[in-house]
Amino acid sequence: MSHANGAPQREPAIYAIPEAAHRELIDVRNQLQLMAQLTTAAACNSAQVARLRPDALAWCFSRLQFDLDAIIARVRSPAKAKKIPRAHA
Repeated sequence: MSHANGAPQREPAIYAIPEAAHRELIDVRNQLQLMAQLTTAAACNSAQVARLRPDALAWCFSRLQFDLDAIIARVRSPAKAKKIPRAHA
């Protein structure tokens, strides 16, 4: 196969992620969803305006970076993933 520009298309890489790291990714997603909800509430002029301090947001982003770094460190590259025995269907 090739792209529209004629360049050959590579096979997609397959990465293996431990189950615990997958759960942590779900936690990160939930944290991002909560941050989006909080910042949306802070932007609205409603009776339930959330007061968010910049240092609190900075802490949230630093924590997300820390969590994602830990997850990425445990993901197996395609070369290493090939060595993992696959479950039989």
